[in-house]
Amino acid sequence: MSSTKHTLFEEVSAVFERACHEKDFALAEHLLSALETIARRQKDERQLDLAYLVLAASFEEGEVSLEYTPSRH
Repeated sequence: MSSTKHTLFEEVSAVFERACHEKDFALAEHLLSALETIARRQKDERQLDLAYLVLAASFEEGEVSLEYTPSRH
């Protein structure tokens, strides 16, 4: 069993991405709100860029994967 720890943002992002891929936009909207709240608390709203890209791509034919790597300052 793997002991890989994921952040709350990463876990919510994974569910958000799945909701977008499955075209469940009602759920995706709530999850995006949660991601926005987490990003504001962490004072790193740049991580939302990928979430918005995933949402936009889900309206089109293409699929985009959400993988965020926080920058180290």
